[in-house]
This record gives sequence, C-alpha cells and structure tokens, in this order.
Amino acid sequence: MEENYQVVDEIGELTGDTVTIFKGDTRVSTNVMLDGERQVGTKVSGAVKDAVLKDGKTYIGRAEVVGTMNETAYKPIKDRNDNTIGIWYVGVPATPYDNLVQHFRNSMIIYSVGWHFSRLYNCISYSFFRICSFAAYW
Repeated sequence: MEENYQVVDEIGELTGDTVTIFKGDTRVSTNVMLDGERQVGTKVSGAVKDAVLKDGKTYIGRAEVVGTMNETAYKPIKDRNDNTIGIWYVGVPATPYDNLVQHFRNSMIIYSVGWHFSRLYNCISYSFFRICSFAAYW
C-alpha cells in the first residue's frame, strides 16, 4: 500500500473525505494534501497513536490533520495474529461546521441585542408618550 494512492483517491472521490493508510504511526498512502503535495511520511498525533496503536481502539473525534482541525475516525489495521500494524483514517475538515456554529452564535447575539434594544425603545417611547400626555393636561 505504500505510495499506492488508488484506494485512498477512489474513496476520497466517492465520499469527499480525506483518507489515509498509516503503517504504524506514519502516513504511507493518503489523499491529504498540503501545497499540492501528498502528506506521506507525516505522523499521527500522540493521542490518536495511543488510542489506536497502543490500546487497539477506534478513535472518533476531532484531530488536527496537517494543520487543519478535522472530524475524524481512526481504526486499527491488524495482521492475522491480531497485532495492530497500522491505522485506517477518514475525516472531513471541521471548518464548515465551525463556521456554521459561529454564524448561528453571532445571529443569536444580534437577535438578542436587537430584541433588548426594541424593548428599551418601546419602554422609552411609552414613557415619553405618558409624560407628554400628562403634560398636555397642565
């Protein structure tokens, strides 16, 4: 699988995900690119390495992939003796989701400020009306 990109490219094209095969903790086949170059030879993070290679468990969660936060899944690749020899990775950049959350948060702040301003305006308008109405009787 080393430097054989057919599988990772096909899966990536079908799903839109980034896909990597690790030998141990090192990328040997990937569609993860940086500046137009495949990021073979780069290492998996320490947290993922511990969970997948040491503990033999699937890691699902956020991880930094070549400088970009991704929603990820890392699954152990095992040999016939059940030894973990590598990692199968798929992920999607978290940026669109983070942007969506930030947009929602900003919209709620604007809505909240607008609502409070509207209430304040109504209160001031009502008070002004009452004062003017009261002054008209004098």
